[in-house]
Amino acid sequence: MKKSISIHAELSELSGVREAAALFIGTGLEDIDKGRVILALDEAVSNVIIHGYKSDPAKTLDIEMESDDRSFTFTITDNAESFNPLENLPPDIEDYYDNGRSSGLGVDVYSRNMKAYYEKNSGQGNRLILVKEKKNENS
Repeated sequence: MKKSISIHAELSELSGVREAAALFIGTGLEDIDKGRVILALDEAVSNVIIHGYKSDPAKTLDIEMESDDRSFTFTITDNAESFNPLENLPPDIEDYYDNGRSSGLGVDVYSRNMKAYYEKNSGQGNRLILVKEKKNENS
């Protein structure tokens, strides 16, 4: 099963992304895992909008959702300056608390909840691929 959506680089578009992902996943994951996937996708798309596109509503990004018997795959494609978010060091959580920081955890959130892969687009742009297995490996 596949579904693709395109959105403008505006944070107001995130609710539509969350709704589309929830409908796409349906009952394919436990509620807690479904919530984690939606949060991870929300963080990844937010990063593109804020950091990649500087919230320029004239720019768009594509989100492709795929499902097979084993997993859900979400591919976020943009035309922003090439940047691999997976090369960032994990955040220092104590620093966040000690200094009252309120942002910068998005990559950690989606890397902890899903398998994350980065591909540079030919020319300019990025592709972030987030994969969530449908079944626990131990089941």
